[in-house]
Amino acid sequence: MAEQYKYLFTPLDIGHITVKNRLVFLPHITGFVTSENLPDERQYWYFTERAKGGVGLIIGEGSQVVHKTGSIFNWVNGFDERVTPIWRRMTDSVHRHGAKIFCQLAHSGGELPGTPNLEPAWAPSAIPDPFGMMEIPKPMERSDIQELISSYAKVALRAKEAGYDGVELKASHDGILRQFWSPSTNFRQDEYGGSLDNRMRLSIEVLDAIRSAVGRDFVLGIRMCLDELKPGGYGLDEGVEIGKKLAATMLIDYLNTDVATLGLGLHITNPSMGVPPGSFVYAAATLRQEVNIPVITSGRINDPVQAEKILADGQADLVGMMRQLLCDPETPNKAREGKTEDIRHCTACNQKCLGGVISIFTRYVGCIHNPAAGREKDLGIGTLKKAEKVKKVMIVGGGPAGMKAAEIAARRGHYVTLYEKDSTLGGQIRFAEKAPTRADMGEVIHWLETQLNKLGVKILTNTAVTPDFISAQKPDVVILATGSRPVKPAEIPGADQDNVITAYDVATGIGKAGQKVLVYSNWGAQAALSVAEILADQKKQVEFVTPSFYVGQEIEMASLSPLHQRLAAEKKVVFTPCTAVVQIKDKTVTLLNVLSFQQEV
Repeated sequence: MAEQYKYLFTPLDIGHITVKNRLVFLPHITGFVTSENLPDERQYWYFTERAKGGVGLIIGEGSQVVHKTGSIFNWVNGFDERVTPIWRRMTDSVHRHGAKIFCQLAHSGGELPGTPNLEPAWAPSAIPDPFGMMEIPKPMERSDIQELISSYAKVALRAKEAGYDGVELKASHDGILRQFWSPSTNFRQDEYGGSLDNRMRLSIEVLDAIRSAVGRDFVLGIRMCLDELKPGGYGLDEGVEIGKKLAATMLIDYLNTDVATLGLGLHITNPSMGVPPGSFVYAAATLRQEVNIPVITSGRINDPVQAEKILADGQADLVGMMRQLLCDPETPNKAREGKTEDIRHCTACNQKCLGGVISIFTRYVGCIHNPAAGREKDLGIGTLKKAEKVKKVMIVGGGPAGMKAAEIAARRGHYVTLYEKDSTLGGQIRFAEKAPTRADMGEVIHWLETQLNKLGVKILTNTAVTPDFISAQKPDVVILATGSRPVKPAEIPGADQDNVITAYDVATGIGKAGQKVLVYSNWGAQAALSVAEILADQKKQVEFVTPSFYVGQEIEMASLSPLHQRLAAEKKVVFTPCTAVVQIKDKTVTLLNVLSFQQEV
């Protein structure tokens, strides 16, 4: 074991169980569910992969729903008895690989709409939530509350029977229990509203019911929001007080922490690469000083060295990683074996993890850096086989696609040569990482280049490849990974003018923009917005025009919100959505509103 990790690989008791190390795979929505809201085959392989990778504790699929009023399209219905054998198969697999696994129990309350399941959304009060599409929920009656308490206990017992080592109640960035805690969503006048003790009453009653159902030989914990970070909500002081009161009940074995809420704080609960790693550890550290049960911290922690320091400084007892273990499930094993340079670090781009779950095209997690994510059965640990026949492989293009192809071919035992016409590898990632707050994108290239060097791939830069060159090299296989080239939009009259330049021109410095710049993007992705920010930082007067309904429509909301804050609020970029460029003439542009069809020069 690597000597630098004194704390990270020290076992820890949580209740009656012992976890082998202090790393936790945090709960999250995977989207790996059937049309009947049951876990599918991918979920089994997904969690098995993280157990193989060496993590000490897995808190499984986020939000296993305890009652039909909390069910939505890609959450698991924990109240469905058919889930028990599916859970059992998964817990058995995780245990075979040495990890412990908890089941997170949840109800979305008023934060998600009841419409999809044709049930009223339950909540403490009739307060619509922005994340719930402003649907007005039904204030829970006493009979509803008793039914919910009973449901938590039934599903907790089902989880125990299915082989889980414990259950965790969700009262964090979303969830009905936190909504009862919060003065921003709880306006009740009965014994479940008003004072903090009253607002916590439901949580205590749920814990009591679960303990009665599962006994003391089963771990029980809560994932709690320590600071709602929203107007009218509770702050850190009250959050810590809630944690102290929960610990004082002697009903729970640990506390798992986060900050903010989904409605107004998605960019905080899922921090993008513009947020420094470990920015919210302070909240867990504050709580840990006040309680005598283990505390889990989290918040863009993507490095075992960073995790070790958190533990050494006494800021937490365990360190939660979600996106990092999605990106590299073998992070724990690599750290323990001293293979730090082989760890594939999460870039916090949010494109396929959060972005994948909320996308109408996928609705499940993935990772731009780890193509095996969600495909573990076919591409996971131990699936790559050596080639039966070693071949001479020529790869043309040293961007991320060509580099990944070279890595896999080399791991299979082929003799690989990678050709790149520029002086450095990386392709368009080299331009993406130049944008403000986007430097972490370079980790993709850094990791791949490290692996290619270790694997002995021959890399030739400043080398253009022609058909005659290929013939002279006599490869067995040629992989063309030369990427794409930017073009000016031929469908727009006047786009061929010299004062019309591409995003590539700006990023590389080939093209120079004037003082007043109109940036046009016919779809809502990152590249054009990065260019707009580069220009704004050059003190240009920038207007961003797009036919999308809002600027950055293809960017997931956790990354989009800080982008809007920087560009629109701080750097004064003018946003003009729902608008197309239909003509360019000299230094004038004709715009068309795609909804009203009004034109403007």
